Amino acid sequence: MESNEKLYSELLNDGRVKKKNLNTSAMYIFNGNIAVALMLPTLVYGPDSDSGWSFKDSFFLKQASIVQIITSLEAYYQDTFEIITKNLTTSEIDAVALSRFLKENRLLTEFTEALQKQKTLHFHVSEIVPKFYPFQDKEKIKLALNLVGLDPIGPYDKEWANTFGDNEDSTVNLRHAFVHRGCFTNLLGYLNGSFVISRIKDAMVLANFVNDQIIGRFQVAKFKELYPRLVEKR
Repeated sequence: MESNEKLYSELLNDGRVKKKNLNTSAMYIFNGNIAVALMLPTLVYGPDSDSGWSFKDSFFLKQASIVQIITSLEAYYQDTFEIITKNLTTSEIDAVALSRFLKENRLLTEFTEALQKQKTLHFHVSEIVPKFYPFQDKEKIKLALNLVGLDPIGPYDKEWANTFGDNEDSTVNLRHAFVHRGCFTNLLGYLNGSFVISRIKDAMVLANFVNDQIIGRFQVAKFKELYPRLVEKR
């Protein structure tokens, strides 16, 4: 069975992630979630399972792993974004990024109402963010992270395309097909063990790239909720 540590070691050797001694709280949650994606394909149904249907069981578990990969990233982006926007004010962010976020998400009315209520531009960004923001949509992810000064892609165009690209075999499109079209689709040919592991690695690379930026940009003193384990040790 694969493990997070083994995959991170391989990614480190390949130069796709950097070695670090600090993680955000959202990153700890991501690692827990992605470990489930690693575990799912290894499960068996036990001695009472009908061996004649073992191929179906195997495909289903790999499908579940694909779904979990996107869920892990979605939770990571959402947790990160929610914490930062609760502690970052509109006067502290790039005006162009703010304008683009408001326009593309049709939030000009919400921004105006918040401005009238607060009577200042110095209010928390969270006051204009929708409660349910779609972090499975690549354009929405870019808008949200760019708003708080983070780049979700960087030099990892390949990993981003594999995960959120338009091809039918991108992780997010496979996830959509498996959730909405059931267990048996014409996409099952993609589901071998090495394919699933490669997509888990892609997700790890993307999450770690954002995590590195967060650590460099958002300090413990102001963003304590990002680093609860570190704060508790002090």
